[in-house]
Amino acid sequence: MHRNSQKRIYGDYIYFITCDVQDKIEFDNVIDEFNNNFMKNLPYLTSVFIELKKGLHESFIEELENCHNKLKNTKLKLEEKMEIKEEIKRIYKKVSLYVINVSKEEVGILPPFYNDSEMKVCSNNMLKDFYDTETGFKRDKMLPLKTENVIF
Repeated sequence: MHRNSQKRIYGDYIYFITCDVQDKIEFDNVIDEFNNNFMKNLPYLTSVFIELKKGLHESFIEELENCHNKLKNTKLKLEEKMEIKEEIKRIYKKVSLYVINVSKEEVGILPPFYNDSEMKVCSNNMLKDFYDTETGFKRDKMLPLKTENVIF
């Protein structure tokens, strides 16, 4: 192998880029080659909280807001702040039991789970149209892209 060659391993493939000092690498071509040969075209996924029980989403939001309000207290000791942060992690662990991953194209205008969260919410009153407890998210139904006549 040439002393200026670089060897890279991606998955099961070994890819060589050879260049002499005089040669110029056209980076756009290298990136295109990499994307075409090694990057799979996977859909972008987003997490969706499925509110199986009415009021479940609100109860988690209430717990999170309670913790965040406690954290605003400037008189807390470091240990107390760490305990509150651990509580937030426990809440999200409970939330994760109700989360599925769905293609971003299929979630349409679902509202965020909490504040500006990337996670979306499929509320209890939307379940009959977009979620089945046996088969999961109904892929044959796309959520509307406009908010007209949609009740969350």
